[in-house]
Amino acid sequence: MRKSVTVFLSLLTILALGTAVLADPPRGVPHRYAPNSLDGRLAQIDRVEGDRTLAAWAYRNGAEYDIAISRVDENGRWTEPVFIGLDDGRDQTQPALALDADGNAYLAYADQAEQRVLVAVLRADRDEWSFSLAVTAPGAEAQSPALRVVGNRLVVAFRTGEELQMIDLPLTQTNDQPSLLTIVDGPE
Repeated sequence: MRKSVTVFLSLLTILALGTAVLADPPRGVPHRYAPNSLDGRLAQIDRVEGDRTLAAWAYRNGAEYDIAISRVDENGRWTEPVFIGLDDGRDQTQPALALDADGNAYLAYADQAEQRVLVAVLRADRDEWSFSLAVTAPGAEAQSPALRVVGNRLVVAFRTGEELQMIDLPLTQTNDQPSLLTIVDGPE
């Protein structure tokens, strides 16, 4: 009798600990990201002042790769990812992320079929990513994008063959040039 009570209490303790873990998962990695699988490397960015954390990776989806993007919600949990290129028969890989001072998020990634780099934007006041803007020509052999916000500009760096190249995109409207936010989201 005493042994069965001990076993019962042990099982209850294990169940309670398991439920606590399921109720509040660690911030470690987003849902659906499998680091030891065919998924690509995790690109993650944190913004302390706005408490905004995003992660993106090349998600193996059957016979193709799509970009998966997740964020940490107000409860400190990873959201279910949204996908760019879902089931389009193309491989989108090598994501890079950046945040500006206003909380707008920028994503660059490589389209393997057209060998070019594209950029999408998640404005701080919206819940959906913009359509993707190609910043290199098809067939440019562009890959390995990197992003950096410098002042009021987004610098997109990437590799073409053996060369490194950069494109400088304005984030604010000037007299002669629209901003990246206007281009990808349309006029405000």
